[in-house]
Amino acid sequence: MSKAFDKVKHYALFLKLMERRVPVRLINLLANWYENVLISVRRGQSLSKLVRLTTGVRQGGVQSPVLFATLC
Repeated sequence: MSKAFDKVKHYALFLKLMERRVPVRLINLLANWYENVLISVRRGQSLSKLVRLTTGVRQGGVQSPVLFATLC
């Protein structure tokens, strides 16, 4: 189940939230928050280039289980 959290496509999530009539201001807030997620990978002392994430909900986020359940 934890790997499923990593597979959530942001675009699909926001469409589903629109279908459920979630206020547009909240969807825009979430979209902005998820749009700006950058990660890098550390291997030893080296860091990879930053990569933008387009899937997954934030691990440990209070709202993440609710967002994930929206797609189920």
